[in-house]
Amino acid sequence: MKRLVFLLLLPFIFSFTMCGKRKDPLPPLEFYPEKPKILSVEQVEDKFLVRWKPVKKFYDGRRIRDIKNLHYEILVNFGERKYKTKKPFFFDKETSKIGERRCYTVYAVYKSKRSDPSEPFCIITKEPIKETPVILNSFAGDGFVKFTFKPSKDFSIEVFRNGKLYRILPKGVEEFVDEDVVNGREYSYRFRFSLGYLKGRFTNIFKVIPEDRIPPEPPKNPVIVRKGKSCILLWEPSPSKDVVGYLIQRRGDEMVRKLGKVIYFFLKNCGKETYYIRAFDKSGNFSKRIKVKEELYEEGSSDNGK
Repeated sequence: MKRLVFLLLLPFIFSFTMCGKRKDPLPPLEFYPEKPKILSVEQVEDKFLVRWKPVKKFYDGRRIRDIKNLHYEILVNFGERKYKTKKPFFFDKETSKIGERRCYTVYAVYKSKRSDPSEPFCIITKEPIKETPVILNSFAGDGFVKFTFKPSKDFSIEVFRNGKLYRILPKGVEEFVDEDVVNGREYSYRFRFSLGYLKGRFTNIFKVIPEDRIPPEPPKNPVIVRKGKSCILLWEPSPSKDVVGYLIQRRGDEMVRKLGKVIYFFLKNCGKETYYIRAFDKSGNFSKRIKVKEELYEEGSSDNGK
């Protein structure tokens, strides 16, 4: 019995013996951002563009929520020059001589807390690319954009669409076709030569709007059947798949009626006019006009043939 009572009291005994004991306190949070990682340094003519991976976390892995309090410090040649920016890139406007060695180091700074420095990235200035791609022709068609170039044996061509690097074309390429476009939307393109980390100057901006400019085929075998002052126009549909309607005209280009995808039209008073019919597609392209041929109206005969 005593043993049973003792066992029942054990939880209470331990609760008193553990009272007041806590885990060791956690160290205070530190707000040092993780160190940046330089992704690339490009020589653009005789200047340099430095890019690094945006810093989004503190050194211990916690996410930086108020990123507006973060900026970067860029050291050129280990402190010879120093710059600040909030963007994850830096364009060094100081010109560089051929053979000159230039080094870049980047720090992330959150409020007053500075990260460890990035690994330094050093680069030797080479003979810059002075040429620009020669655009022989540009064309925006139905669902595509096409550029034709004077081919270059020495350089690749970088394609920038709407301000961002979109594609890199190999040496000797003669044309670029972009089919990932939407009709009626404006796109801007720029081009420059590239050889490794060497980048040339940009061409002018080419603004194009892809759209359907190909007219549909006209309707087939249009006829007009007259009865008194009234008449009915009949035709076979256009073979073009993108046709959305038909236009009836007279006296040359005078419009009578714009219709949907029907193959007849009744006129209560059509007179002795000459009529024409045209097909049009969803982009507003019209086919050539076709003259409506006359066809005699014959009264139906009776069942006995009289």
